[in-house]
Amino acid sequence: MTPPGATTATVVASSSAPATAATPPAAATASAPHGVAGWYPDEGFAIKSSDGNYKLRVGLQAGYRVEPWWNNGESQNRKSFFVLRPIIEGHVFRKWIRFWTSFEFSQNPPYLLDSYLEIQPIKEFGVRIGQQFTPLSRHEYDGPHQIMFADWASVANLFWTGRDKGITVLGSVLDGKLDYYVGLYAASPLKLFTSLAGTWSTMARVTVNPQGAVAQNEIPYIASPTPVPTRVSFTLQGAAGDYKLAAQNYNPSTFSFDVQPTGVRRDVQMGGADFWLQGRRFLIFGEGYVRRTDETAYSPFRATGVWGEAGYMIWNRTMDIGARFNWLNASNRLKNDLGYSIEGQVGYYPLHTLNLSFKLRYGYGHQDGPQNTDQLKGATLLLPEGNSHLVTLQVMLAI
Repeated sequence: MTPPGATTATVVASSSAPATAATPPAAATASAPHGVAGWYPDEGFAIKSSDGNYKLRVGLQAGYRVEPWWNNGESQNRKSFFVLRPIIEGHVFRKWIRFWTSFEFSQNPPYLLDSYLEIQPIKEFGVRIGQQFTPLSRHEYDGPHQIMFADWASVANLFWTGRDKGITVLGSVLDGKLDYYVGLYAASPLKLFTSLAGTWSTMARVTVNPQGAVAQNEIPYIASPTPVPTRVSFTLQGAAGDYKLAAQNYNPSTFSFDVQPTGVRRDVQMGGADFWLQGRRFLIFGEGYVRRTDETAYSPFRATGVWGEAGYMIWNRTMDIGARFNWLNASNRLKNDLGYSIEGQVGYYPLHTLNLSFKLRYGYGHQDGPQNTDQLKGATLLLPEGNSHLVTLQVMLAI
């Protein structure tokens, strides 16, 4: 079936011979290359072969924002872009041989974000290899247009294992009632293609869906054209790694960036869990983490954080409201390190899809803090010390 707005094209041979001789044999016509190009609601603009086994999509995820931010009454630096990500993706030979490459242009200089090949002949088992988003957090696993708020939760950002180079084994079994992810990675900095000797990281996530598969985005009541079933879901996850911190220096003799280890080594062990409850007009979702860090020159310390959000649809597939909180104890060795934030948001989706959205958010945060950064001893605070006020007006485009 050709989707709305799609076009079809057939290659026909031409000749200076009479019209009766210009018609190619039936066999040649049947084997001529042809395909379908157009807009697919769940995918964006794409070119596909008629049998669906080949697809090429060039897309864009872009978040444009105005975001005044004050800390202790003082205006702070602002960013004009949430994300700015060109994307090339598709599949070759079979639908289950997928590729994805994306870049991040919202920072200077731009850099490669993801580039991987995914082979999954059956839903129960698949392999992803290359530079990729690690699967520790279900929240961080979602794209920028698939999350409820204008950006990812602060606590999730601090505990997430980021993007890395390696291999992930994944699948869904028991009719979607259990999803699993297991990965082994190089513990390599995102913007560097050189993996330092002796570094590694590994992680695993198991999600249980007792009533069946749940939505793959945090705004299912907007994204789904049919009523969202009420279902609950739980996740257990963990990670461990041995990292070496490195610096990148430009070498004018070779016109390249050289990677130099700083001598700082960091061992990390972490565990976490999440809770998900979806319904026809609402979503409740949150995560909790505990992480132990042992870093060169610092005593081991433990960080604990939780975050949660709730969304409710107030206008059928067009508008919702949301609330979110973050709480972090940056180190069990510090007394003045607690931070928290609360946020409220109104979202507007004029196309009744996640391709275009407008979000208006207000956030308040408070951060206790030691007298100077030396007292942090490797810990990272949730916010700058003091009271923060944040207003975000964001337009999100995903095509």
